[in-house]
Amino acid sequence: LPGFRVNGRYLYDYNNEKVILCGANAMIVYWDKYGLVNYPELSKTGANCCRIFWNLASPAPTPADLDMTIQNCLANDMIPIPCLWDATGDWNQFQKCVDYWSSTSISAILKKYEKHLILNIANEVGNDITEQELFRSRYKSAVEQLRNAGIHVPLIIDSDRWGRNAYSVIDNGQYLLEQDPDHNLMFSWHLWDPYYWGLGAKDSIRRVIDLAVAENICFIVGEFG
Repeated sequence: LPGFRVNGRYLYDYNNEKVILCGANAMIVYWDKYGLVNYPELSKTGANCCRIFWNLASPAPTPADLDMTIQNCLANDMIPIPCLWDATGDWNQFQKCVDYWSSTSISAILKKYEKHLILNIANEVGNDITEQELFRSRYKSAVEQLRNAGIHVPLIIDSDRWGRNAYSVIDNGQYLLEQDPDHNLMFSWHLWDPYYWGLGAKDSIRRVIDLAVAENICFIVGEFG
């Protein structure tokens, strides 16, 4: 593989060094398209990555915009993790995201930076728990399309139910890894709910993480609050 790769629970760079992601989400596309303000400030915190909020709503960013924001993120010594928000909570928009990344103009940019890039396919697809076979078939197809487009970077798959249902990726992670010819997938949980879990929150979080460890998948917290 040309750049980052997943091996079991861990992520490695092209020098075979283990990478532990530590960074933040930044709503780049809305008020700082090229990250000229956000990236330098985030880099000061010691972050090694930025999950780049990208959206195709009007006015849609151009391929050149994506190229520039990735370039600027790298210039600030952080791993760019572009992600599309168009399908947030909505499976009907999921293929739109896959089509965008696999299009000729955009896949060329991803390949240009493939040594240093991770791609989050789509943010929080699905507003409820998705039937297992549907979750599997939709992401199997998405991964297949992206690989066929020549994109071989690690792909991050978000949990469904607005990112909160960790079991969607824990239960399906190994299956999807087997379907990916590159075996290069990461799985993301967005835990916005522990505030409401009361005294059992830490135990609940630990239970989810322990399950992910047992499944031997590369599991990350993509958002939390």
